[in-house]
Amino acid sequence: MAVKFTLAALILSVILISVCLCFFYYEKKSLSLKNDVAIKFIITQIITLMIIPLALFWYMGKGKNLHKIDESNNDARAIAIKLVNREELVEQDINTLYIALRNRVFKKPNDAFGWYLLSRLNFLKNNLREAISTSKMAFEIDKKNAVYAVQYAMLMSESNNTEMLIKSNDVLLAVDEKDIDSTHKLKLKYQTLSKNFILLKKYDLAQIYLEKMYNFDFLSLYEREDIRNKIELLNTLKNT
Repeated sequence: MAVKFTLAALILSVILISVCLCFFYYEKKSLSLKNDVAIKFIITQIITLMIIPLALFWYMGKGKNLHKIDESNNDARAIAIKLVNREELVEQDINTLYIALRNRVFKKPNDAFGWYLLSRLNFLKNNLREAISTSKMAFEIDKKNAVYAVQYAMLMSESNNTEMLIKSNDVLLAVDEKDIDSTHKLKLKYQTLSKNFILLKKYDLAQIYLEKMYNFDFLSLYEREDIRNKIELLNTLKNT
């Protein structure tokens, strides 16, 4: 934005300076030493017009370091792709992308995807409160997006707060499973619901979602054994 304004100001300045020079050229025969006031006025106007774009550039850019996000930053874009693909990120990558995303949502506060990525980064930075807050922004902007809803619910579940657990369940139960585009995300929904219901001591409901999760073909032997152990534990808790 600052660059566009600066270019516009430069073009306007060139036009006005050209007009002044043309005026000076055609009137120079009638200008004598007695007309030094007029000459000084023209020179002053030219200098002023040269200063305008420089001042505008400084004004538009003076706060850029406070919210520094370069959407054309190739490094940040490449790191974002890694984040989406759930590849491992080093601390430097996390910090680079964090700055870029902060600038992105600062410029475009209704960018749900930007808030979603920022929430995942906050979670990687072990900042659960900010992760929940930024995930909520994505969810509030696009409540029909199942990915944002599951992410928001999963993060609330991590808080282990009773109120948050109930709200997490409400969000997940409102998500139509037809809108979830992968079995892995559906598994995350079931996993989060089962965990929430266990913590809320609603063991029958927890078992329902554990059994649903057990039916997925892609589960490892370790995951299947873990689910069986949880179901056995639930049966024990229900009988006590």
